Amino acid sequence: TYDVTWKSSEVPWASRWDVYLSEDHLVPAQVHWYSITNSILVVLFLSLLVISILVRNLKRDIAGYNAIAALADEEQDEDVDETGWKLVHADVFRPPSSHPMIYAVFIGTGLQLLITTLLAILFSAIGFLSPARRGSLMTAVLVFYMLCGIVAGYCSSRLYKA
Repeated sequence: TYDVTWKSSEVPWASRWDVYLSEDHLVPAQVHWYSITNSILVVLFLSLLVISILVRNLKRDIAGYNAIAALADEEQDEDVDETGWKLVHADVFRPPSSHPMIYAVFIGTGLQLLITTLLAILFSAIGFLSPARRGSLMTAVLVFYMLCGIVAGYCSSRLYKA
């Protein structure tokens, strides 16, 4: 078993959030330079790794395309099969032809969620949405979601029509 002891607080109910809303605890007394440097170095290392892999693959593809082009010029043969990037270069920006309605709905829904999230983050960062007002964040997100439905519907209809 356990025992619970209740202690009455001297803090009034209306000012219970004052401790958390003050900005004194947000600015650390000491900057953690080691953690910042470590994070930057990890990001740089991983970026260089991805870039080196992409450059190596693209060099190989370009060398292959140049060899095929030289071979086609020598033989004047147009039956050379395309591979790699050249095989899909025309399909990259083409919308799917099988289900255009689903494509338009997904794009519109994604746009609605993206704009709603960005607006909620922006209004929270500016300070319009405070934790002192209970439920203000949820209300704001629902209002933003409702208003962004107009933009999502417009973009979906334009995409489906095109």
